[in-house]
Amino acid sequence: MKWTGGVFEWVELIYALDAADCINNGKASLKEIFATMGSTFDFEVTEYSNYFRSIKNKSDKKRTEFLSKLLDVLLRKMKASDETPSRK
Repeated sequence: MKWTGGVFEWVELIYALDAADCINNGKASLKEIFATMGSTFDFEVTEYSNYFRSIKNKSDKKRTEFLSKLLDVLLRKMKASDETPSRK
């Protein structure tokens, strides 16, 4: 597997996973999460705190741009799935 999104998207996603405490019940450090996810998806970001700072400096609507996109595309996929008759 290889991450093919952008670095800001990656940082936003990892910080969201950390904030949600959904990795090791919130006991994993950001460094551990970035290292493990980076190894899994062949994508290394070492200066993630700088990227996070840049994300924080965006306007409120732009701060979670990638997470908003993920929500939108997932909801569209679910809606399309609801509209497609299932095969038995």
